[in-house]
Amino acid sequence: MGNLIAKHRSIWGDDPSSLLQSYTVYPGLTGKLDRLKGSTLNRETLYEIVLWKLGRFPEVEDSLI
Repeated sequence: MGNLIAKHRSIWGDDPSSLLQSYTVYPGLTGKLDRLKGSTLNRETLYEIVLWKLGRFPEVEDSLI
């Protein structure tokens, strides 16, 4: 792991976790998933997590429906 951090130091400095502060993909969903409690997991939530991880989560406005 040390070599990986050293190799990409120009991107994240000495702290790769600092990149999380600028992560902006699906901010609403990311926040929702960050707040999840294990007891609230269901099939729909697991699908959301999988699609979020794959970067293929559809965002559909309520007005469209």
